[in-house]
Amino acid sequence: MAKHVKPRLAAEVAQAGAGTRKYRKLGYGTLLGLLAHLLACGGPPAAGSESDEPAMGEEFFLQLPELYARSDLQMTRLRAALAQADLTPRREYSDLVGLRGTVSVRASTRQVQALLQELPQLQARAVVWRYPLATTCGDGRCDLDEAATTSRSSTCSADCGAVPRHSDRDELSNSWQAITVGAPKAWTQTRGAGIHIGILDTGYDSGPSSGHPDRPQNLGSGYNFATSNGNYAAVSEHGTHVAGIIAAPSNGAGMVGIAPEATLHIYQVFQARQGQIGAADSDIIAAIEMAIRDKVNILNLSLGGTHDSELEHRAIQQATQAGLLVVVAAGNSEDAASGKILTATKTFPGSYPEAFSVGATTRSEDIAAFSATGSSVRISAPGEGVYSTVPVRTGEREVSAQVQLDGQPAVALSAALPIGSSGTSLPSTALVSCGFGSLTDVSSCAPVDKIALISRGPAGLGQTAIPFADKLRRAREQGAAGVLLYNHRYGDAATAGGILDSISLGTGQPIPVLGLAAGDGEFLLEQLQAPPKGQLVRAAAAINASDYGTFDGTSMAAPVVAGVAALVWSAYPSLTAAELRQLLSESAVDLGAPGRDDAFGAGRVDAWRAIQQGHPRTLAD
Repeated sequence: MAKHVKPRLAAEVAQAGAGTRKYRKLGYGTLLGLLAHLLACGGPPAAGSESDEPAMGEEFFLQLPELYARSDLQMTRLRAALAQADLTPRREYSDLVGLRGTVSVRASTRQVQALLQELPQLQARAVVWRYPLATTCGDGRCDLDEAATTSRSSTCSADCGAVPRHSDRDELSNSWQAITVGAPKAWTQTRGAGIHIGILDTGYDSGPSSGHPDRPQNLGSGYNFATSNGNYAAVSEHGTHVAGIIAAPSNGAGMVGIAPEATLHIYQVFQARQGQIGAADSDIIAAIEMAIRDKVNILNLSLGGTHDSELEHRAIQQATQAGLLVVVAAGNSEDAASGKILTATKTFPGSYPEAFSVGATTRSEDIAAFSATGSSVRISAPGEGVYSTVPVRTGEREVSAQVQLDGQPAVALSAALPIGSSGTSLPSTALVSCGFGSLTDVSSCAPVDKIALISRGPAGLGQTAIPFADKLRRAREQGAAGVLLYNHRYGDAATAGGILDSISLGTGQPIPVLGLAAGDGEFLLEQLQAPPKGQLVRAAAAINASDYGTFDGTSMAAPVVAGVAALVWSAYPSLTAAELRQLLSESAVDLGAPGRDDAFGAGRVDAWRAIQQGHPRTLAD
């Protein structure tokens, strides 16, 4: 696989840093000053800001004190006052989330002031905003050994060259997170059937009518709380990625989810707003209430912000009391180099005690550098370089190539784009052999307007390998339209399957460069040298946006835990949510310091170990 680019999501970056301050029971005089202050704030801050203030002028909670909330008369007065002010409540909450007598409403400052004069017992709060906890692609940055070119588009890793075509590989090999947490072993017992998971996120692909090749086989009820209708079409890649991690089917395409037979309920809570993707806690609470009504078993919240929300916390408490397991991303704001450590306790809703807060691990079983740490981290799971579904044709660019010999049908060729290739498609073009790419080789093969076939190396006693940059520079100088660079040995451990995909070509190449395995390169060389010598061999390559992407974040780790929880709960349906949570913690692989620690929590979750254990040994308070 091509080296994973770790960019910083511009509008959706979720360093657990954007949100609003908490406002408690406010009287009329206090609210006047508050509203004036909110007007000056002008809207949501940039994600990651440390001086976040409430978004203004859009939405407020209006809440009757508990004594009044139980009175039908008081609720009738509140509805009448709203109607008189020409306001319609967006949400009216119930005892399911512990918020009877609470409504959310979009209103102007003057309208809220008038309501407080009309009903002095009323309490008002500004909504709190949450943001996705993942990083994705397209920021124009590359790692130190990669070179960007301005000619590339911003679709995923295209900034630094396209990744190899994942569909050419086994779907399980594309899903390292599933292998790491023992999902394939657990599948001998269960695949998550009968467990319902609510995903509070950015929506899924094109909505209920999605035709994604890895669309979950069991999509239950869903709703778009941002637009108040049943069309939960995605407003960004994030929610589709999360859904795939949990329940992409085992169908030979792309990748596979942790619990492919679980039923997903897509609750879209995010909306595009002033250049950002954000979710108001008013919609998050409404989604939690619907999830309780829908009798889901597990909630996945891959979202967060730096400020508490008392009402959101109350809703999560009620969901937990109703028997739901609430899985929440711990946050992505850790930055030890800048002195930002133990940040999980400052990320909400992940730091609520009722939340099963999840940190992110790497392939090497380390804690990811971005993953928030602290006493609120309960468990950890794979969250770096996770490949999963995104809305159709919005994902990473992948390459498909073919060759054609004289008078014969074209055949597919396994190929990859090494880091630094231009990533542009190649029309059917004549191929010529240019040896190892030495000055003599390239001068004699005359590659003008042709594709140069060049071997890696030479390698052998007394021979010095020619640098990639020199091989490619010579081919460009001689007018080559592209280069097929093949390996000089089989099964090179540094290049998966011997295909040159994860190498760096140095300075960004203005022509496409494809990497081939040793066997494919030698086959093409034999055809070019076979009688009649110089027979026509043509090659072509197409680079297209795929339906998949590779993201980092505790947003990716949380759905891994939700999927594992679904497998275990499906195997042991008599477990309570509290027992399941304890079982997952007790059976986790202990990483870091012995016992629970602030980085990994109880350790890295493991489905097979949990299923083997079956029941918790103790039940934590």
